[in-house]
Amino acid sequence: MQELTRTQPHEDGPAYHPVVATLSLGSHAVFHYYRYKPPTASDPEAATEASEPDTASTRGRAIDPSPIFSVLLEPRSLVITRSALYQAHLHGIDGVHTDVFPASTEDGSSMRIANADLLADEGMRDVVKNGGRLVRGPRYSLTCRDVARVAALPVKR
Repeated sequence: MQELTRTQPHEDGPAYHPVVATLSLGSHAVFHYYRYKPPTASDPEAATEASEPDTASTRGRAIDPSPIFSVLLEPRSLVITRSALYQAHLHGIDGVHTDVFPASTEDGSSMRIANADLLADEGMRDVVKNGGRLVRGPRYSLTCRDVARVAALPVKR
């Protein structure tokens, strides 16, 4: 059986221009966006860290385990993350063989797939909206980033 790895919620960091494009090939995946837990008054160090924008300041900060929203990446889909979503949030993909989408409850709550109405595949759209399972296969991800600064390396001739 294929081994899946989970990408822990993470930031791409300040080395890249604040935009990243990810092309998904092969199987679908569910891309989750997270936020840091707000600092508490009883933790003055966390309050200081929250005001600093660099990645070093985010180390050790608690992450809210519930995604603020998720996106279903269909095969051959492109997702572009930029601005505040890139700079102040984290992202990750759960390492599962099957994605389970619960049916909406009476209050309308279920897994929040932000692009549910935009899914091109009618079967996937139905599963996301009405509940069900999508089995993952192999997935390849091509990530394009604009690197802000590149180190100059000596050229061998």
